[in-house]
Amino acid sequence: MASAYRSRFFLILIAVIVLPALSLLKAQSSRGAILGTVRDPAGALVPGAKVSVANQATNTSFEYETDTTGNYYVPSLIPGRYRIAVEKAGFKKFTANDVIVEVDQAARVDIRMKLGQVTEVVEVREAAPMVQTDTTTLGQVVRDRQVLELPLNGRDFQNLIKLNVGVSEMQGGIITGIRRHGLNDNFRSYSVNGSRPASLSYLIDGVTGN
Repeated sequence: MASAYRSRFFLILIAVIVLPALSLLKAQSSRGAILGTVRDPAGALVPGAKVSVANQATNTSFEYETDTTGNYYVPSLIPGRYRIAVEKAGFKKFTANDVIVEVDQAARVDIRMKLGQVTEVVEVREAAPMVQTDTTTLGQVVRDRQVLELPLNGRDFQNLIKLNVGVSEMQGGIITGIRRHGLNDNFRSYSVNGSRPASLSYLIDGVTGN
């Protein structure tokens, strides 16, 4: 009876440890998204508006329509700069350039249409602010200049992890315990906002390492 109880306890413990890790793996992505709400001059929602999103470097474009609540969502975009165009009969065409999409980030671009003909264009040249209001996930992008110019020891990409807010390198008993079990693994030596090192997952060139 005691042995059966211990087996059930072990299975429950594994489930508690593994399931959060699986949810982290599912949440990670190397791509981003653009989303927002389209409204008229009075602030009313505009459903059925045609939304075109184009990558300014490759000119690859995607077309969507706002739903019944005036919202649009363009997923799975490779990081880069994008141009947004919105058209709807009775309104001037809206365009915005240099909308920046980062890795695993959602750029919100809310649009206020103006009355007029579609042949008239309202163009916005300023980049949209990267304020994360649509997800509880916190993230930070390490840019190419930092990768190229910082004095990384051995060119180890893991040193860049410490540039993020809330990241610290683990010391003391927990690292001693890891090494005692033969796991001298640098992937386990960091903590994010107080989490245990074993709860971290890594996405390297699109491949998950955990």
